[in-house]
Amino acid sequence: MSHKCVSVMLFLSCCLPLHANNTIASSNEKEHVALRALLEKAQTALNNKDPKALRECLANEFAFTAIDQTLITTAQELQDCYDKMFNASDAPLLDMKSEPKAAVPSIFLSDNIAYCYGTSFDTYTLKDGRKNSFNARWTVTCIKENDQWKAATVHIGTNFLDNAILTSVVDSGKKMMLGTFVLGLLIGFIFAKLIRKKTN
Repeated sequence: MSHKCVSVMLFLSCCLPLHANNTIASSNEKEHVALRALLEKAQTALNNKDPKALRECLANEFAFTAIDQTLITTAQELQDCYDKMFNASDAPLLDMKSEPKAAVPSIFLSDNIAYCYGTSFDTYTLKDGRKNSFNARWTVTCIKENDQWKAATVHIGTNFLDNAILTSVVDSGKKMMLGTFVLGLLIGFIFAKLIRKKTN
């Protein structure tokens, strides 16, 4: 084999893996773009309080654990959750805005499976107009169905020890307890006066 032929083979052996790596990188970048688009679509659906649009972001079989740890696995359960939080007569919330951010690029377990995790800054508007904002964390596993990325599992959580809404509820509970205590004292005082009048 001539030196010229050996040089050509060495050149090809160096360039082919480089070309393959570039192809893989290019392919992964396309998938990253698609996954980022899925995150943006889900964010829009959440902020528009649109369970039907959010359902379109989810796989045929999915498990969605909401921030209150409600487990949702069907479209009807998703709708029921929205109705309970926003539409029912005793619904606690008027609005919600979520700002999710991925902490890392999606990590591919295979050509059709990827996962990602990140944080979210969420603002909840209560029915009485008060607003509470806090940080949450999320993890999502995505799969490809019919050449489209969909979220198969989603888990959202927050620090329940450092939670503005929880603090607000606790404060409301303390105020209610104080009000009940004062009311009890007042009723006791009135009864005591009535009893004294009867004895006199």
